[in-house]
Amino acid sequence: MQQEQIIKNNRYKRIIVASILSLISLILGLVLGIKIMSNKTLPSTLSETDQFVELLKNRWYSDIYYGQDCNEDILIDQFVGALSTSDKVRLDPYTYITKNESSSTIESGKLGVTITYLYNYPLVVRVNEYGACYGKLKEGDLIVSSGKNNPNEYSIVDDTINYSNILSLVLGKPNDIAYLKVARFENDVLHFFDYEITLSIPSILEYSYLEDEDINDTIMVKLTGFTSSKTANDTCNQLKTILTRNPSKNLILDIRDNGGGDLSSVINICDLFLPKNKLVTTLVYKSGARAEHYTTNDEMFSYDNIIILQNSNSASASEILISTLTYYYPNKVTLVGEKSYGKGIAQTKIGVLNNQYTLQYTCAKWLRPDDTWIGMNGSYYQEGYMLGFTPESDNITTKNDVLKTMEANNQFVGYKTNSVAYKVDEVSSINKYFFEIYNALFNSSCRTDSYFDVNCANEILSFQSAKGLETTGLMNEETFLYFSYMFYQQRVEYSNSYLAIAKRIIEG
Repeated sequence: MQQEQIIKNNRYKRIIVASILSLISLILGLVLGIKIMSNKTLPSTLSETDQFVELLKNRWYSDIYYGQDCNEDILIDQFVGALSTSDKVRLDPYTYITKNESSSTIESGKLGVTITYLYNYPLVVRVNEYGACYGKLKEGDLIVSSGKNNPNEYSIVDDTINYSNILSLVLGKPNDIAYLKVARFENDVLHFFDYEITLSIPSILEYSYLEDEDINDTIMVKLTGFTSSKTANDTCNQLKTILTRNPSKNLILDIRDNGGGDLSSVINICDLFLPKNKLVTTLVYKSGARAEHYTTNDEMFSYDNIIILQNSNSASASEILISTLTYYYPNKVTLVGEKSYGKGIAQTKIGVLNNQYTLQYTCAKWLRPDDTWIGMNGSYYQEGYMLGFTPESDNITTKNDVLKTMEANNQFVGYKTNSVAYKVDEVSSINKYFFEIYNALFNSSCRTDSYFDVNCANEILSFQSAKGLETTGLMNEETFLYFSYMFYQQRVEYSNSYLAIAKRIIEG
């Protein structure tokens, strides 16, 4: 039984990579979306400010976000005027200007891990094989404190520290030392480990990597973003290497939480699976000009089945991959998951105002191979592309109540050990968030009106007793870690349901 539990826990830790939004890919995609690389600067026949205004009037696709009836001149004037009071100003959610730093860039040392947040704890979801933490930290580790002098210098239970910054506080130059304290569950038993990490610059950043699965004649590859094709180790080249080294009949592409990236990268990836001269996407600019993008080589890889795992954070370039492969291989490609984000626009960058600033602006719509547009935020996402979890494919795939409750209560960020919130007769909004999730997780009936009563305390006492913890009736750190781990397992089990469907499809 102990060996089975170890295998089960290892399985959880491997699959968590497929279940969580990677923090880096979310930032890359949902903020930057599809990137069109451009090193151009504006001509100097006009003043720098006039050039800047003319560029926005001629190229910024304002209709996409503000509609055709917007007063573009007023928006642009306000945008330009705000530059005197801020180093970064937004014109729409995907159009912004950033002041360039005058000092030379100093390379920073890295931990070599990808993290997300489980409540207020940084949760490790991937350890880079070429990074500083490889062989030390593990997937599923919760980082509870860090420091430059000792592992407890910066702690998530310190009221003076913003919990989301406890890792950035210990980063520095390559060869600097960082100290980490992590909580790790092994066979459902909590252990703490202290690590001394020498910061480094990973020799390879992983944009494509092989994931574990137990389906015969099938490989599963995670794509975290679509990186510039100008680099030797970009997403496409890494994917090509993996597919070449692991021949199989079926392929699972995991693009959950992949928010997009460079346009040329996703085109090159489509090139791996499609014949030459197949239309991948068409860009439509503000002027009405159209730019069609085609594959340039014969397909390198062919599969009986291609399963694409997607979720609501699969956006932009990820959706180009989805729409292109499903268009050309409707009987071979199956989408499993939630409806994707719905982001049918592209951005580009350019130096402006005497190159003191960098402007990223929305420059185009992208269309599917059938010349349709997915729109923004899914509002025009046609039914034919909303594939994934359905009652016909699996009646247990709807997100469970715990996950739904957690998403609804995304303001809940944890607790502080010196807080009085978890004491009888105390009132705190944190109680409302916590016990809504607690009730869903344990099928309990605690009150969720922010008041901590005797029943709430008794529920925590029961939980502590079941886990062999000190029975205080208060939410101390160890109790909270156990509760967090229970929720972590729920997310892993939900992630595993994606693979269960994929396996059923592949095995017929």
